[in-house]
Amino acid sequence: MVCATVADAQDTYAYLRRIWTGPGDDLVLLHARVKGRRRQSALEDLRRQWGPTGPRPARRVVVTTSLLDVSLDVDVDLMVSDLASVARLLQRLGRLGRFTHLWTGQDRRPAWWNAGTSPTLTVLHPVNSSGATVLPPGWDTVEPAVALHETARLLPALEKEPLVVPEHVQALVEQVHGVTSGGAAQTTRLQQMAAAYQARTTRQEQLSAIHLVPPAKRVSSLADLHRQHLTTAQAATRPGLLPRRLLPCHRSADGTLTFDAAGQLPLPDQEHLSPRHLRGILEHSLPVPAAWVARASAGHQPPATWKQHPLLADIVLLPTDSVARESEQRFGQHWLRMDEELGLQHRKQQ
Repeated sequence: MVCATVADAQDTYAYLRRIWTGPGDDLVLLHARVKGRRRQSALEDLRRQWGPTGPRPARRVVVTTSLLDVSLDVDVDLMVSDLASVARLLQRLGRLGRFTHLWTGQDRRPAWWNAGTSPTLTVLHPVNSSGATVLPPGWDTVEPAVALHETARLLPALEKEPLVVPEHVQALVEQVHGVTSGGAAQTTRLQQMAAAYQARTTRQEQLSAIHLVPPAKRVSSLADLHRQHLTTAQAATRPGLLPRRLLPCHRSADGTLTFDAAGQLPLPDQEHLSPRHLRGILEHSLPVPAAWVARASAGHQPPATWKQHPLLADIVLLPTDSVARESEQRFGQHWLRMDEELGLQHRKQQ
């Protein structure tokens, strides 16, 4: 199950967990707002079990996000996805029945999987009482709203006949993302969405051109590489998202900060941090939008010795009080809480 946002994935998983009757390990939540070590372990598990030679568990339900869109060489029997752009849906489709040609004559599919029928991707289309596409809050921050509306317009036609890959891919992508796309011209609202998206894209392209590293033939000295106004803290890892690293941790009764609730792994606080220390800190942290932690208080600041290290200078702490057990922390209008099962939970005060 591929959800549009992390919050949707957390809600979906929590609902399934309440009604789940099978073994707990058969239901998995996988998204980016967990500690780096846990996320990497979950991805490696998925690659190993669902890969071309994996053990293929009898049943496993994974609730995930666009994290699935990374280069995962895995095969799934059934996929349900929230509405996404057609390019992203086609990419997800590549994981559905991916190794069928390798498993000819092997009994590696569940009993209900009909080998004579093309694999089916079910897309959840959000509509209002009139049947018109209505995007839930937050969905238009993941992808351009106009691309989602145009994809929704194409879905009924895609349902009528099997989709042939790769023959049909180019035409479908151009209908939504190409210059010939006519969806944006259907209504004034879609025209406004398309214009806003184009303006935002142009602005980002201009900013990128300003900070682009010059080619070798235009560099006369190393100083030419240091005249950029953009810093690593300001550089966006994705369009529209300025990242900050958040480190969930625990604060004991005497004020000691530790990685674990038991208080056995204190945060390193020394002038010279070893590579092992750095790796441990980064593996326990996760990226979040900078706006979420812009109003960090003194209690969210890392040890002073970290300020001297380029990889740690901008880290923000999310300490759980081991005595009060209060894990939700306020950053201005934003409230953050690290749940051991669901991952980082975010809510914004209206």
